[in-house]
Amino acid sequence: MKRVAVDTLIRSALAAMPLPAIRPIAPEEAVGRLVAVPVIAPGPLPPVAIALREGLAVHAEALVGAGPQTPVMLMKRPPLVRPGDAMPAGSDALLDPEAACGQGAFLEITESAVPGLLIRQAGADLASGAVIARTGARLSPEQAMAAQMAGIERLAIVDLTAALDGFDAPLAMVLRQSLKGCGFRMVAPGEALIRLVASPETAPRLALQPGETGGLRIDDGQLVFEVPPRFDGALGMLLAL
Repeated sequence: MKRVAVDTLIRSALAAMPLPAIRPIAPEEAVGRLVAVPVIAPGPLPPVAIALREGLAVHAEALVGAGPQTPVMLMKRPPLVRPGDAMPAGSDALLDPEAACGQGAFLEITESAVPGLLIRQAGADLASGAVIARTGARLSPEQAMAAQMAGIERLAIVDLTAALDGFDAPLAMVLRQSLKGCGFRMVAPGEALIRLVASPETAPRLALQPGETGGLRIDDGQLVFEVPPRFDGALGMLLAL
């Protein structure tokens, strides 16, 4: 039986098969799929500085030197913000509410602050124009979340489709999950870009072990994997290719 080197068979098969389609889909549906166009943050995330905890929004420079023995007196109580709130204009730090107490018409502050204390600056998570996912990457759940938070409603993915034919249930389950892990969407056999069939041993065989009876061929524009119907041979061929 003729044996063909893996790289030789792959090159000839890829040269003959059609290009997969590019589809725009929602970020949550794109997890695990191949990115076709770089996913770029359209703006900074967060868009404005936000509070990381509850506290008084203050301007740090106004509290330089504040302490229990050297309090700073303010004429107006700083606004109280909660986690996730946008920081008010002119504020750049958070102060514990217990560090402020009233003294007649004044408010006594007994703690100092530094700019950025307990806040997340605009763009700290993602700068405007930052690359969330690059072309060819399999989109991770974290990247999908970042895209959603950045307001991106659709991502362009490479629509890799696959189908199984002739495998028993345990092996079919493993192959199906392996293909999904490579970014494929499972469809009906006639709609698939690639089809995995239990090997009838008719095409040139791969010089591969395990996977000795595996092969590749193009059938009406569809890339057909002739896969050994054994667990070791099937996984050996799939992982090699």
